[in-house]
Amino acid sequence: MGFDCGLHEVSTLTYWAAVSDELIEHEYDHIYVGVFDGAPQVNPCEVQDWKWAETPDVSAWVSQRPNDFTIWFKTMLAQIGSSGLAQWAALAQESRTAGSESCLQA
Repeated sequence: MGFDCGLHEVSTLTYWAAVSDELIEHEYDHIYVGVFDGAPQVNPCEVQDWKWAETPDVSAWVSQRPNDFTIWFKTMLAQIGSSGLAQWAALAQESRTAGSESCLQA
């Protein structure tokens, strides 16, 4: 997305999912948070689409349009819920206050 920032690991996620008759995802993911106040510089060769969404709106969006999201994101959200996202956002702000630049990535 065209920027660098400090990150704070908040969780890990292991999941297994049949994506299609021929594809299975079995992953161990690390999840990081942080803060970035600038405008992303999107490279169209790397990113098809992106959107900024406030934390409270994410759960509703996933409920209404689940196919807009990856399996790992839906699995993570089901485990931690909106309150977990809010806690991670607070951790990102704390990291920023402690003097590190940050951003939200997974």
